[in-house]
Amino acid sequence: MPRWNLTIEERLLSKVEKQSNGCWQWIGANNGKGYGLTTVKSSLKYAHRVSYEVFVGPIPNGYEIDHTCNNKGCINPAHLKPVLHSENIRRAVGDTPDADGNITCSKCGFVFPAFIRGVPLHCPLCLQNRSRKAYSQNRGTILSKQRARDKAVRQSMHSKK
Repeated sequence: MPRWNLTIEERLLSKVEKQSNGCWQWIGANNGKGYGLTTVKSSLKYAHRVSYEVFVGPIPNGYEIDHTCNNKGCINPAHLKPVLHSENIRRAVGDTPDADGNITCSKCGFVFPAFIRGVPLHCPLCLQNRSRKAYSQNRGTILSKQRARDKAVRQSMHSKK
C-alpha cells in the first residue's frame, strides 16, 4: 500500500522494530542523536512525540516527553511520559538526589548539590572537563583568530602614525 494511503498510526508502526524489552525501536530517519523523525502534514516531527499524541493524547503545555526506558529511539507510548523540563533534565543526568539534596555523579563520583535556586545542576567537574576538551580541540582556531586580531590592531596603530 502506498505510504500516502496509510494512517499516522500505520506509518509509525511500519518504522518500528519491537524489542524483547518492550521498546518500539524507531528504524526510520533520526536526528543524528538517536531521536526518530517523521513527517506529519509536511512538517518534520519527533517520532516519540507523534507516537504519544497519536496513541495517548495531547502533550500538556509546558511539558516534554521523557523516555522512561532511557532509549531515545523508543516510541512505545507505554515508555513515554510527559514531564516538566526540570524533571527531564534531572532524569537525563541519571543521578537522583540523596536525603541531603546532594547528587553523586555516576561518571566521576563528585558530590554536588542537586539544585541551586530551583535549577537542576549537572556535575561541575564533568562540565569543566567537557569545556577543557572543547577548548583544546578548538585551540588552534582560537589562537589564529587572536593572532589575526592582534595583527590588525598593530597595523591600525602603525597606520595612524
